[in-house]
Amino acid sequence: MSSERISQSSPLEAQVNEKVTVEVSVGSLYPILPQQTGRYNVAQRCSQAPACCSRRWNVYGSSHTFQWSAYTHPEGQVYFGRSGDSSLRVVTDSYLYKPEVAEKLVSWVQIIEKEAEALNFNVSESVELYVQLEDEDCNYYFADHVARTLFWLDDYETSALGLLPVVSPSHLKLQLEEHYWTHVEYHSMHGFGFHSNVVEEAISDLISGCGDHLTSNTSTFPYSREECKAFLDMLVPARDRPLNGRILSLTARILNVIASNRYFTHYGQEQARLCRDNAILDSGDSTAEAGPTWANTVASTLTFHSQDFFVDRLNTIFTDNYVYAVDWKQFVKQSMNKWKFAFVQSIALLALHIFAFFLPVSLPLAMASAGSLSLSIVASAILINRHQDMEDSTASEGHAYLCKNLSKQWKFQHLALAFALPQALSLWGLFLMSTQVVTFLQPQHILILSAVSILFSIASVSRSMFVKSRKATSVPPQETSEKSLV
Repeated sequence: MSSERISQSSPLEAQVNEKVTVEVSVGSLYPILPQQTGRYNVAQRCSQAPACCSRRWNVYGSSHTFQWSAYTHPEGQVYFGRSGDSSLRVVTDSYLYKPEVAEKLVSWVQIIEKEAEALNFNVSESVELYVQLEDEDCNYYFADHVARTLFWLDDYETSALGLLPVVSPSHLKLQLEEHYWTHVEYHSMHGFGFHSNVVEEAISDLISGCGDHLTSNTSTFPYSREECKAFLDMLVPARDRPLNGRILSLTARILNVIASNRYFTHYGQEQARLCRDNAILDSGDSTAEAGPTWANTVASTLTFHSQDFFVDRLNTIFTDNYVYAVDWKQFVKQSMNKWKFAFVQSIALLALHIFAFFLPVSLPLAMASAGSLSLSIVASAILINRHQDMEDSTASEGHAYLCKNLSKQWKFQHLALAFALPQALSLWGLFLMSTQVVTFLQPQHILILSAVSILFSIASVSRSMFVKSRKATSVPPQETSEKSLV
């Protein structure tokens, strides 16, 4: 499947209901996008049975069926293609080894060719038609390997095709190029030429993106520095084989993500997104975007400002309803660390309540602090259990999670408050314990505890500074040099 580094709401999976003007008695012709073909859906279950191993090798099927050639994608999916020496180039995922499927599909191709001729379509050698049978209907699109775009027999609104809104024709071209690379990724084995070396193009993009990550903490490039270097290790040795189907499939998958990222960052538009945390879309109501100020102030005060981190990070990650995988994974990791620390801290503080049986403390305060710490432990355990599997989640999964928990009135304030509960409850428990110490212990006991606390703080700070100074003066040789990208 296509790798995902970024994600935003998209109606790509919606069914397209508007029809082309061509209609036949057995069905209708529908425009479609490559991501709407249901490639990764299981259409039917397979039944296995013993078979006879014949001496005649050709019983397994000919490579040509009705002048169509069969190709097997690196993932294992078979598809069929018709060369364009004297006619329009065509590819399909429909299983043409079944005669009834082949006859029906050839009929649809003839209908599309006649309609294109009637509309005076100038179909060049760089254009190929994709067709897909769906019961009695037929889905289709044209792919242009020179323009790197898709088109159809008629004009359609972007919403009718399942495309996202745009700000200009060139912006729409970026979105269509994303889907064009999906087509190339799915159908890379039948051989077609490009006017430039697409592998070399991907290498250049990855080097640029890796350099951007090295020099900026808010780079908009979809792949991380480590991912860029891993891809470069594979593509650089293959730069002289751009037409190899397997290499082309990988290259198209990479260029698909880059094209998608360029659409979301408004690459080449009047206002481009130059940093991941820059909001460039008109949201309409700025108050609703950040949530009510008074509620944020109250929640921040009650949680000792623990909520502020989560509000800020959630709003930044979801800038313009757009999620980067690197930001989402880092946020989940940071949140898990905070919850685990609150869990351990609350257990340690709760264990100290055993001294309540021997010291002259207030029973109501002791019960309140113990209750607060117990709630912190429970909240931490629930949040850790709920999110521990999300540390390696994708951008799409992160986007779906945030969309599910997004409130029109509060945005992410309610979610941030829930995330801040373990730390806030633990601090409330600590505060109530400290109040008992100040109120009920003797002055000499308070002085002793204060002195011990000060000495412990000095020792911790000194140790931290000593560790940092050792790291600064003894850097391992292998960390001072970077491996060459190519």
